[in-house]
Amino acid sequence: MEDTWKVDEPFVFTRAGAAVRVEDDTVSVVQGFTRKSSVRPDPSAYAAAIEAGRCTHDEVRYVLEKSIPRPEIIGALRARLAVTIRSLIVDRYSMPTRLTWRS
Repeated sequence: MEDTWKVDEPFVFTRAGAAVRVEDDTVSVVQGFTRKSSVRPDPSAYAAAIEAGRCTHDEVRYVLEKSIPRPEIIGALRARLAVTIRSLIVDRYSMPTRLTWRS
């Protein structure tokens, strides 16, 4: 996951743009045109990066925002968080630190 596309993807001055969209059970990249030209990530490079599994925090937030209201997603997310948080707590509890060695 990247903080921004500015470091890794080529930028171009164009009216063309690309964005992530969530429809039903599918996350896809849509490409289109805007009213004004601007410096933005090259749409084909952006689409290739998303398809390769690379994204920024903004794309993750967008997908979660669109997906979380769905009941089947909420159940799966709760189950996953319960397992990971439980593992984190157990791992942290069993990990010796300087504080646990004091007598």
